[in-house]
Amino acid sequence: MAFKEDNIMGTWGITTFENDDALDWLHDLAQSSDIRLLKEALEVDEEIESWDASVALAASEVIAGLSGSSRGELPENAQKWINDNKNLDIGNLPAKASNVIDLILNDDSELFRLWKESEDFEAWKNNVLALQHVLRNIS
Repeated sequence: MAFKEDNIMGTWGITTFENDDALDWLHDLAQSSDIRLLKEALEVDEEIESWDASVALAASEVIAGLSGSSRGELPENAQKWINDNKNLDIGNLPAKASNVIDLILNDDSELFRLWKESEDFEAWKNNVLALQHVLRNIS
């Protein structure tokens, strides 16, 4: 997958972890052993900023992985964290993550607006919708 350079966002691509902000957050998560960072990542405002949206998407991918519904290949440190913490009770985090994705996929979201200007907008949006579909099907 080709990465893009943007003065606002740094390195980014259409998948969740092709993003500097997501990878920075994942580094912090790898140092933890509870769901606190997952919960915090989903505490966003309705007018969600790009960094918060990227982190919420990364947390959503990890939540899907903890639920046994990982989407494709995760970065090694994400997969290790999931394997080391697979017995954590994540409660309603899949549903909460799905609701946050609704916020990310509207014009009040800075990340959405940035992607909307990109030729890869539809591919990015479809990737995010696929993640949301996985989260909605976690029981």
